[in-house]
Amino acid sequence: MAFEHDVFLSYSFEDKDEARQLHDTLFAAGLRCFMAETNVRAGDQIGQKIRDALLASREVCLLCSKATLKSEWVTTEWGAAWVLV
Repeated sequence: MAFEHDVFLSYSFEDKDEARQLHDTLFAAGLRCFMAETNVRAGDQIGQKIRDALLASREVCLLCSKATLKSEWVTTEWGAAWVLV
């Protein structure tokens, strides 16, 4: 199966700077990374965009922090990843 993304990056918006660094590191290693900040556009149906990206990703990476543990979006992404596998 061909995947559009090697990694789906799940993170809290509060950690966007760290997420950008991780994204850049993954990209430099030759990996294609889904990151909401760069892949979700205004007008996108965000829920569907996330589901599609999860299905199109080989791996899911969680950037864990205190903010992540409080994030409903991150919890939703992980729950969806669990169900979609």
